[in-house]
Formats: sequence, C-alpha cells, structure tokens
Amino acid sequence: MVLMPISALLGFITGLSITLGSIVGLAISLYGLYLLYHGLTQTLKADTGTSKIVVLILAALVILFTIIGIGAKKKASKFLEDFNKEDFKEQIENQQQN
Repeated sequence: MVLMPISALLGFITGLSITLGSIVGLAISLYGLYLLYHGLTQTLKADTGTSKIVVLILAALVILFTIIGIGAKKKASKFLEDFNKEDFKEQIENQQQN
C-alpha cells in the first residue's frame, strides 16, 4: 500500500525510457524489501538471520525477473520497429492479394 503511490508517481519514467523505467521500478521494489526486512526484525521481532535470507532470496528473484523483463521489452520494441518498415508492409499486402 505504501509503495503504490510512489510507483504511480514515478511511472511516467517508463514512457521516457523503457530501461530507465525498469530500473526505477527495481529500486522501488528493493526499497519495499528493505521495509519488509525492518518490519520483520524490528516490529515483529523475527529472527534476523532468517529474515535476511528470505529478503535476499526475494531480492534476487526481483532482480532476475527485472532483467528478463528488460530483455523482453527490448525484443518487443525491436519487433515493432521492424513491423512498421515498408518491406514488411509490402509483404503483408502481397499475401492479402494472393
């Protein structure tokens, strides 16, 4: 709940640059994990070692999926650039005529 307004406020960055928006989203997610760690250890008095391991595993998953997401966004962007080229449009028109 706390991170949703921050994410919404900084969401416009993705429109400027896909990579920069993903990095900002990653930073917000990692900050959320930082808050989770402190919430577990300080407020709920959870074991520090176990909390650290859980947060590090979650952070690794967030980083991994962010990297995969950046790669997928770049591939989709490149495909759409190729899709708008004249050669591709001509091939589609030729296929529709046949």
